[in-house]
Amino acid sequence: MVDASQSYPRRGRFDLRLAVAVLARQAAIRATKAELRAKGLKLAHFRQKDIVVLAKEYLAAHRDGLVAEATVIAERWQAEDELRREARRRAKVRSAGTFAVQNS
Repeated sequence: MVDASQSYPRRGRFDLRLAVAVLARQAAIRATKAELRAKGLKLAHFRQKDIVVLAKEYLAAHRDGLVAEATVIAERWQAEDELRREARRRAKVRSAGTFAVQNS
């Protein structure tokens, strides 16, 4: 039996590949909607499923650019996540040190 912790990233950990994939997909959907609007079409006349199909085609045609843009954003998020974790760790150490000084 496969251990679930081996198949999925730990909760609270930043997964760069997943973030890039999601951001690229979202950008493709936004671009697809913008193209439809530019053609004078109303988004309300399309099912979301159809927009997603068109976005997948857009993503396939523009993958390199979308992934590059998404990678920049995701790497920034990852750096921010690491800074937040470090700040929390330092705050925890400081508060533990303050507690120890108060009790001595």
